[in-house]
Amino acid sequence: GVYDPGSDDQATFELIDDVEIYGGFIGNETTRDQRNFVQNKTFLSGDDVCSVVVTADNVSSSTILDGFIIQAGTSDGIYCYNGDPVIANCVVMENGDIGIRCRYSEPAISACVVKDNDDDGVEFYGSGSPVIERSKIYDNTGYGIYAQSSSPVITNNWIHHNDEGGIYLY
Repeated sequence: GVYDPGSDDQATFELIDDVEIYGGFIGNETTRDQRNFVQNKTFLSGDDVCSVVVTADNVSSSTILDGFIIQAGTSDGIYCYNGDPVIANCVVMENGDIGIRCRYSEPAISACVVKDNDDDGVEFYGSGSPVIERSKIYDNTGYGIYAQSSSPVITNNWIHHNDEGGIYLY
């Protein structure tokens, strides 16, 4: 299904610390491992109205977002501030600015696709060592990964055809 956080530009899906959220269910599953997030798409959409589709502020690494398509934020798909969420098996696409923007955060991003955003695919700023692994980052207008004043751990990713370049470390 398709879900939006509301019709106001400040509306957002706000992740809550220690809560795990999973997409990809059709409705007849009895356990999480029966879901199929590839076939049963679950969209979190800003409908080109909401500035940020998903926020992950002040959350720990026991906060999980898994199996969603996050799209159409007028600014960012996902914004983390001082948050360390696990973001897995998500597609973050077609946002008006950054796909995943993290400030003073150490998210663990795994097996995601970040594409077709109007600026950088993933942006890290501030102290910390965010992790991004086994992800595909392509066709973003800015850099695939832009990291300033942080030390990201970037492992086994496919980063291709981003207009400004693949990875910018500053």
